[in-house]
Amino acid sequence: MAILIDLTGKKFGRLTVLKKCDNKQGFKNTSARWVCMCECGSKRIVYSQSLRGGATRSCGCLDLEIKTKHGMYGTPTYRSWRSMTDRCANPNTPNYYLYGGRGILVCAEWKSFESFLRDMGERPKGTSLDRIDSDGPYTSENCRWATANQQQRNKRNNHLLTVDGETRCIAEWAEIKGIQKVTIKARIRSGWSHREAVLTPVDLRKSRTTN
Repeated sequence: MAILIDLTGKKFGRLTVLKKCDNKQGFKNTSARWVCMCECGSKRIVYSQSLRGGATRSCGCLDLEIKTKHGMYGTPTYRSWRSMTDRCANPNTPNYYLYGGRGILVCAEWKSFESFLRDMGERPKGTSLDRIDSDGPYTSENCRWATANQQQRNKRNNHLLTVDGETRCIAEWAEIKGIQKVTIKARIRSGWSHREAVLTPVDLRKSRTTN
């Protein structure tokens, strides 16, 4: 019969052993288990062999820090990166079909959060990650931190108009030129070119339609 080595009071990595934990009846693994206190304040029950062999050195916080040396785990910037990678690579993500499911990829460099942070900087308050070309990949050239209003205007189903080499949605052109959206839409339906629909002043509408 194996002799029990009392680990009470001993420290393994960040864990300090508080007391032995009684094994549950019917539990297949008969190895001794110990209630441990982690330096972060969390308690965890760990097997003797895991402690003595070095397999377990914390409640899990150490592994998390190793994976996120940047110290930004849980921040808005990190959550945006995590969501981006999930919706492009994890088929179990609810909106995967809109991203990875239709071929939207994350560039190789951005598989690392540190590279993503280097390229994008921290996420400004009131913004979220947006692709400039909504059919393009997640890359530094195609991404920005955008407000909800900017993202709404950048949806795939928006009607985009190109005028003098510049492409914007109807809402943006209306705001810039001081023309109602319904007016621009009506002009397009009537067969006007994008340039005419956007650049023709409202007070010239009648003369334009009668010519």
